[in-house]
Amino acid sequence: MEKNKKNYVPIIIALVIIGAVVIWLMSSGEQQQALEQQNNISKSAFAGAVDFTITGIDPGAGIMINTEKAMDKYTLEKAGWQLSASSSAAMMSALQDSVENNEPIIATVWEPHSAFAIADLRKLEDPENIYNDPQATKEFLKEFAPEYSAAEVSSDVIATVVYQGFKNDAPVAYNFFQNFNVSSDTQSNWIYQLNVQDKDPEVIADEYVDENRDLIEKWLPSQETDLGKDAITIGIPPWPGATVKSRVVAAILEEIGYQTEVKEMDSGVVYTSLADKQIDVSVAGWLPTTHQSYWEEKGDQLEIAGINITQTWLGLAVPQYVDENIKSIEDLK
Repeated sequence: MEKNKKNYVPIIIALVIIGAVVIWLMSSGEQQQALEQQNNISKSAFAGAVDFTITGIDPGAGIMINTEKAMDKYTLEKAGWQLSASSSAAMMSALQDSVENNEPIIATVWEPHSAFAIADLRKLEDPENIYNDPQATKEFLKEFAPEYSAAEVSSDVIATVVYQGFKNDAPVAYNFFQNFNVSSDTQSNWIYQLNVQDKDPEVIADEYVDENRDLIEKWLPSQETDLGKDAITIGIPPWPGATVKSRVVAAILEEIGYQTEVKEMDSGVVYTSLADKQIDVSVAGWLPTTHQSYWEEKGDQLEIAGINITQTWLGLAVPQYVDENIKSIEDLK
């Protein structure tokens, strides 16, 4: 009898262990289910706190068009979300107010931009690559700007776009545009000075030119060449980064010997004006994604003279203090 009892001991121990494992698995499943439910509540609370509204910028801007595509792709409208158009300045004001009051907000943002200087932002993941598609950018560069095809990219590049034939009309300016490039951080700093420190764009440009003489010398033609046409018109959308950058370019062109004029207009008008030769250059070509429709319409009459910024990012972002479950655009659903 004692021997039989000893035979049952391993079986009893095994049953106890199996039972404990089953209970643990059930408990873990319940905990996971509770956690997922809590996450869903957190996401729903966030959506309600921002009134299911994405704070945007100017209607018709490239990032707004992409956001409309993203809302369709991620079925956000079915979930009750809406995109609120305003302006770059209004978006920044709303973002600053929210951060100062530790309130939730979700906004269309891009980099370079001073938004990242005034707030610690979490860039929402975009699994569908609506906003950022580095492979598409590489293919675009191979076709339209092969000398830049080896550049490291993560999203759009910011191109210096001219009309076809500009190279012959203003060879010195064209040579300068081939060499002109700055970092994303540099442009973000320009935007910060303009939007946050409220400095005049021409003052910012003059200070930059004075403080970066060695760099600027590398951008200039290495030999004497006829200027060609004596005046250069720069067309830009009314964006902070383009506002300062156009003044930097204008200041350098004037030192070379050109007369300059900066005209602000909607992005679509910029491309149309370039194609019609009403303006000479734009230093704000977000390609190939953000300005895709404009390039498809007018690109056969235009040329990429240079890439002035290689690293950009576009998309939706929230402050880091917003619920950590909001990591991706998909989480908005």
